[in-house]
Amino acid sequence: QPPRDLWLALGFDEEVNGRHGAKEIVKWFKEKEIRFESVLDEGGAVSDGSMIGIKEPVAVIGLAEKASASYEFIFTGEEGHSSTPPAHTSLGYMAEFIYKVERQPMQPRLTETVQKMLEAIAPHMPGIQSKILARPKLFFLLIKPTLLKNKQTAALLRSTVAFTVSRSGSAPNVLPKEASCTANLRILQGDTSADVLAHLRRVSGMDYQVRPIAVEEPSGVASTETAAYGHLTGVIGRLFPEAVIIPYLMAGGTDSRYYEELADHVYRFQPLRLTEAQLALMHGTDEHLEIDNLGRMMAFYRELITTLN
Repeated sequence: QPPRDLWLALGFDEEVNGRHGAKEIVKWFKEKEIRFESVLDEGGAVSDGSMIGIKEPVAVIGLAEKASASYEFIFTGEEGHSSTPPAHTSLGYMAEFIYKVERQPMQPRLTETVQKMLEAIAPHMPGIQSKILARPKLFFLLIKPTLLKNKQTAALLRSTVAFTVSRSGSAPNVLPKEASCTANLRILQGDTSADVLAHLRRVSGMDYQVRPIAVEEPSGVASTETAAYGHLTGVIGRLFPEAVIIPYLMAGGTDSRYYEELADHVYRFQPLRLTEAQLALMHGTDEHLEIDNLGRMMAFYRELITTLN
């Protein structure tokens, strides 16, 4: 028996924003006036340290996650026959907007979570790299170009905009009155969805309508100084003794964002040992879980629960 209360909350629609799963579960907890010392959800795993330049495998614990917000941008132009086109069609305006936005991303900056990540990596780096990463705020101008070269680490330094869907036109010889595109915004701590939308207006200098599809704001940041974090890192250390434990910022989203209403500290970790190739399978063709990893997960959660006191 665990020495204290432990709740297991299982949603079913995390991939489509969790509004009917986690959100309703949190609503039930609030009605019962139940709060938690901490929450643990899916998140970082144990992966090859070579991806960040160190020899040992790394176990990454998400302290925070960027928000995921989606908007539709609608452009209007002249309609009519394609034999007498205007200088720009609605589709042309939309293309210009996408072109400008993709070439003028938001400015990179160092957040508290990424600072902690770099400081945790520093002791495992060779020579001068170790000294530089140990003081990321001081040496950010030196570190920044290297982080921006990799799309994974670049996403940790700024709010991003990804155009994912476009719609326009009904026939080859008809000018479309409207063209629209959908963008998914991943919003960094310290920014808001309004900040990112204002940036898009500023860099494009264009007129368009905006239709919100799903609006969220960035999560808070969990502390590394709590008993819950110490317990979590202790279990990881016993089950994955070869791994270096590193706090980090999640660029993806999880159901954990809803639980911030119930707990001050929300952590994100899944006890899987994944290679770079296996990480690439997530949401891709032949995504699967190996039997060995299933065993590791069972052992991890058993240890986590039985040592809760």
